[in-house]
Amino acid sequence: MKKLFMVLAATVVCGACLFTSCKKDEDNNDLKLEEKIIGKWMETDVNGEPLLTNRKIVFNFVSATKALVSASRNSYPESGFWVDYEEADVTIGGNKVTLTIQSDEHTTSVMEFNVTAISSSEFTANRKLTVTYDGNVVHTANEVFRFEKVTADYSAAILGLWECQG
Repeated sequence: MKKLFMVLAATVVCGACLFTSCKKDEDNNDLKLEEKIIGKWMETDVNGEPLLTNRKIVFNFVSATKALVSASRNSYPESGFWVDYEEADVTIGGNKVTLTIQSDEHTTSVMEFNVTAISSSEFTANRKLTVTYDGNVVHTANEVFRFEKVTADYSAAILGLWECQG
């Protein structure tokens, strides 16, 4: 009886170790972001709410180290902006994708996406945005985004973009 108990205990401990080590490896590699992120992605939801047509952004990940960004944000007249095909440096590590955009000699935007799920057609991520001007933080935001993969080339057409949602 004592031998049976020791065998069962050893089996449980070994099994737990196997599952624990597999889970750790999966956490680091299961998203395969370097492969899956390539393509064009349009923001569709922010914090669980659909994006309005006056706020659109498309990321075209051309590689695991470079993306092109097109965006419009006209929800507040004093802060409205248009970005047409701006280049971003991309860094990927684990489930984190970081985009750095140097808009001019003064302005840098850093978007850190902690990807929670990704498929061939959509991904969700917690995004932290930090905008600096001459090294001073001028804007920050933390939001949850959902993106859908798109085939249309929005890089030149984002200006005046109107789409029917629903």
